[in-house]
Amino acid sequence: MFNKLYKICLASLILIGSPIFASAYFSDIESSTENFIGSGTLYFSLRSNQTTFFSYETAEDMNPGDKITRDIFIKKEGSLPFKYNALSQPVEGSCDMDLYDNLQLKVWYNYYGDSNSEGSENKILKYEGLLKDFKLNQADDLDLQIDNSFPYLSNPLYEESEHWIYSEIILPEDVSLDLQNKSCSFDFVFNAWQTNMEESDGGFSDKKSINNNVSTKDWKPDVDMVYPVGGEVWYLVPDNCASIHSCSLWCQNHGMNANCEYSIQWSATNKIGPDSDLLIDIYFSNDSGNNWINHIADKTSNTGGYLWRPPYLPEYITKKGRIKVVATDKEHSFLWDYDMSEDFCPPMLTLEDLINFDEEKYVMEKIEEVETEGAEETVEEEVEEEVNNDDEVVLSEEIVISAGSNDDVEEVVLTPAKEENEEENIIDIIEEESDDETLGDEEVVIEEDSIEETKEEPVIEEEQENLVEVEILEDVIDKFI
Repeated sequence: MFNKLYKICLASLILIGSPIFASAYFSDIESSTENFIGSGTLYFSLRSNQTTFFSYETAEDMNPGDKITRDIFIKKEGSLPFKYNALSQPVEGSCDMDLYDNLQLKVWYNYYGDSNSEGSENKILKYEGLLKDFKLNQADDLDLQIDNSFPYLSNPLYEESEHWIYSEIILPEDVSLDLQNKSCSFDFVFNAWQTNMEESDGGFSDKKSINNNVSTKDWKPDVDMVYPVGGEVWYLVPDNCASIHSCSLWCQNHGMNANCEYSIQWSATNKIGPDSDLLIDIYFSNDSGNNWINHIADKTSNTGGYLWRPPYLPEYITKKGRIKVVATDKEHSFLWDYDMSEDFCPPMLTLEDLINFDEEKYVMEKIEEVETEGAEETVEEEVEEEVNNDDEVVLSEEIVISAGSNDDVEEVVLTPAKEENEEENIIDIIEEESDDETLGDEEVVIEEDSIEETKEEPVIEEEQENLVEVEILEDVIDKFI
């Protein structure tokens, strides 16, 4: 009898003298012939049916408004019942904190009940808020302990002594465009401790985590300008041109339709939904895109084409015309992008222009006019003629007269005299000089041909050169008159 009491006391002394370690794997068993003393283990496992949130494609490229889900199962593997909680924790160096701070989270405790013969799924919402603030079981929740009051019902998802935690991550609809092309790796960390103790009181405990990854992609639509792209000539035609058969035909032969409209064309692709969800705005600029003077189309459908006739107004005469197409997601107004053409030239035509139209010559002349910003001729050459040493004809306005074919255009500049009948005086002077054997000391200077005469040259050469000058000037004057 004494021997038995001694063994019991000795066992008690051993237990009392041994320190208590906060370990999930601590266990000890002491036995004697007639007595059994033991302490259990607190240990759990985590698993998931998915490697990360589902659907996998969405989790890797989340768009505003997307939702992804994941099942997590926590199972008692030791002998002791336990309470548990959970929180989220970003992985240092592998999580963009702006994205992490904006993600929303919902967490349910799921179980199968026995409302019918096959059992039914039940969901109890345990958390709803920001992922960064997530903490499960902030109060003493008897549902979140194994074992709890819900009896186990055989099912295909979880086992006995196992809980089913269902989570959902949401990227809000109104997130900032700055959250494009971001990624975040974070953990759900589960803590378990003895049911008869508080979490902070020590005792047996265990801790495990499960990793998760989410990312976003480029959300802005892709926009490409198809026509015009730059370098085109778009004609401005009178408003009634389309109603005149010959004028309408002319339009059709110069890149327009029968209504004298141009087809603005683009390609716009929506990265977060159907292309039809994109709304299109079209603008016109007359100064290479610095200012947009016409909002051609406002929130039109993304059809890829829009018919437009440039207004028959002076401000549209430019060699710096541009078209810009802007595509905006109708559900997310902060998602937009654009493309625009390079410079193209819209000169203005009148009905008279359309009757006798030399396209190459007309375009060149209009481009020259635009460069002066006042629609005036820009050739600055002078014809100077000295008469009787001191007399000089001063010419004012500049007029460009072209002769020859379109391929080989010879331009001579004649500036009419300021006084009335000055043209006739010039003709008389030329005719008188043509009858003289020499020009004496007078000299006719035509800068374009760089012709200079001196009386020291042979008389025959002087007469021939004078005749050339007279023929050129007479031909120019006849055309001018």
